[in-house]
Amino acid sequence: MESLYNPDLMSEEEIKQTFVARQSVVDELIGLIERQPEGAGVQHAVLIAPRGMGKTTVLLMVQFAVRDRGLDSRWQAVRFPEESYGINDLADFWLEVLGLLAQESAEPALQQAAEQLKAEFRNANDLQEAAFARIKDWSHQHNKRLILLVDNLDLILSQINNERDNAQLRNVLMNDGTLMLIGGATTFFHEARSYDQPLYNFFKILDLNKLTFDEVQELLRQRANLEGRPNFDAFLQANRSRLRALEYFTNGNPRLVLMLYRIITKSEVIEVRRGLEDLLDQVTPYYKAKIESLPPQQRKILDHIARISSQTHEGLTPTEIASGTRLTPNAVSMQLKRLLDLGYVRSANVRGRKSYYTLSDALYALWYQMRFGRDARQKMRWLIDFLKSWYDSEELSLANQRLETRFQQFFDSGLVREAHDALTNRRYLVEAIDQPKVEELEKITCDYLKIGDIETLKQEILPTMRLGQFSTATLEALFREGCITEERDWIINASKFIDQIEIEIKLANEASTEKNDSLSLSYLTKSFCEACLDRLEQAKYDFQRSVQIAIPSRAWYKLSLFLCMSGAWAGHRDVVRDIIQVANKDEIFLPFIRAVEYLQTANAESVDKLSPELKDIVKEIIAELRSVVCEEEEVETSPSLVQ
Repeated sequence: MESLYNPDLMSEEEIKQTFVARQSVVDELIGLIERQPEGAGVQHAVLIAPRGMGKTTVLLMVQFAVRDRGLDSRWQAVRFPEESYGINDLADFWLEVLGLLAQESAEPALQQAAEQLKAEFRNANDLQEAAFARIKDWSHQHNKRLILLVDNLDLILSQINNERDNAQLRNVLMNDGTLMLIGGATTFFHEARSYDQPLYNFFKILDLNKLTFDEVQELLRQRANLEGRPNFDAFLQANRSRLRALEYFTNGNPRLVLMLYRIITKSEVIEVRRGLEDLLDQVTPYYKAKIESLPPQQRKILDHIARISSQTHEGLTPTEIASGTRLTPNAVSMQLKRLLDLGYVRSANVRGRKSYYTLSDALYALWYQMRFGRDARQKMRWLIDFLKSWYDSEELSLANQRLETRFQQFFDSGLVREAHDALTNRRYLVEAIDQPKVEELEKITCDYLKIGDIETLKQEILPTMRLGQFSTATLEALFREGCITEERDWIINASKFIDQIEIEIKLANEASTEKNDSLSLSYLTKSFCEACLDRLEQAKYDFQRSVQIAIPSRAWYKLSLFLCMSGAWAGHRDVVRDIIQVANKDEIFLPFIRAVEYLQTANAESVDKLSPELKDIVKEIIAELRSVVCEEEEVETSPSLVQ
């Protein structure tokens, strides 16, 4: 049974079968054990690596190797649990050794002896001396020395937090010869790296590096073999691009590789999304512990890099970080160096002498987006980023088609909730496609309208789209539902689209009907956006530009009408009249002119002269416009005209 956080719950066979890339470290430690001198002068070691990199598994493998290589005749391995929260002084440490030794050697009398010592000695210093003396007695009786395999040694020393106890521990480890200590730590901890500490420069330091691409494949291969998966080598070959993404997102962390292994065997986008959500939820304790172990300034810098780079996907200079965190440049530079040494960030020099810092852990960036995104859209940006790396364009296209079909099936069956889930997954998938087709975005927009999720449209989808690219029917539906925001992004997007169309027209050296339609529609949209911000003169100007190149059609009339009828124009009756009457091309804008004339005079003669088709359009315009133009004037409309 795979256990990602508690490998000691796995069977010995399973641990050995899935152990990759660290055998050289185990061999080095076993060689160190074999070369230890008799008596004083024992060399002690500490493994340094972030959580999930395999420290616990290496300590387990050392324990197995002591027995498998026949060293257990001279050495007794005593392995501490990953969390030893009850150790607060050196006396607690030696009492814990006695309790664990009782388990390893199957001698319960040792545990009883520990309890007797606690009852007998109330002074901590006397207790630690008595407890260590009992450990030495056991060593002499069995002619064995002890190998203490201490996971999270940095945590234990920080809990003890006593230089006198640390000095006594150093004295025992250096001069007694009874013990060898092999520890694990997430960072190069204060007690070992600060020159004023008793344990400064005392341990041999071994780093556990991240897995290489080949080692990632080997880890997955061994996991698959253990589970009896056939033809897994062919699967690895077929999914080579995904393996590269796997290596990138996990940064070669074995625990995270095995977590994502469950996802790499899935193909459906919905399953991948659920798997990723479960994964990001599972790694929450890991990342919280990783960040909370840092000093406040380093934590603040890392948080700032994560927050900004998750939005921009770019690195930050020390100057930018100092400005954003309100720390001094010197403090930022010093802390960045430590974060770089600890593997939390990485730097790139891509623009001369400046360095740009980003997170070294891509999965942490995804987790940060999900956990701390400012809004719903930002919180789900991680999924889009992952899909872009995970799927190629053909897979995205096929998955999109499947989800579109699934949405329609659910909707036709009245399963609105299921239809909404399928639509949401499709939306994220389409956003992951490079340059998605306008038709796809419009179809998704219409489907959200169909299921009545107006809030998602208004807050998450429409602010990033260009209204001018949508059909008149879609725009009409959006305006009817009030899916309009007053954010300046609408004007920016509309303006960019207008610029693009104008450039294309100039390059083509002709104004095609299709391009004129797009440009006219874009001017209408921009006019509406300007009105939303109460910039009425610019709104009138853009409306005139639309009129000048418009092609008469019921769709164009209705879109113009809805722009005029929108809430942005309410209270601007004179502006509505000016916009309608200022048009130079009377033949195009004639229905609006006749409608306004009728509402002002109640004379139906000018309307009755029109052709049946235009007369119908005028009736629609009158029915809509009178609520804006006539409410204040209280002009009665002829029943015969609008019935």
